[in-house]
Amino acid sequence: MMQQGQSQEILSCDVCGITYKFMSSLTRHMVTSHMNPEKLRQQAEEQRRKRENNYKRYLENRKMYETQHGTGYGKRSYRSAMSSDPDDDFA
Repeated sequence: MMQQGQSQEILSCDVCGITYKFMSSLTRHMVTSHMNPEKLRQQAEEQRRKRENNYKRYLENRKMYETQHGTGYGKRSYRSAMSSDPDDDFA
């Protein structure tokens, strides 16, 4: 948290790395930024939105890939891979 400089110490936030010259500034930052329930709720909501958007993009890209390449991600029937004899009866 503290780093010795030439004539004064530099204080940095352990969570986000922002540096301060005064302990009171670092304390205020910790209370307002990392211990504020409203701010924590906003950060959690933002992370959730990013995850949802990433998943939607993944599904869109997967759908586009499957339409371009036909059957999709190399799905193959186990029966067709195991037997080339059309008279084999699998029940």
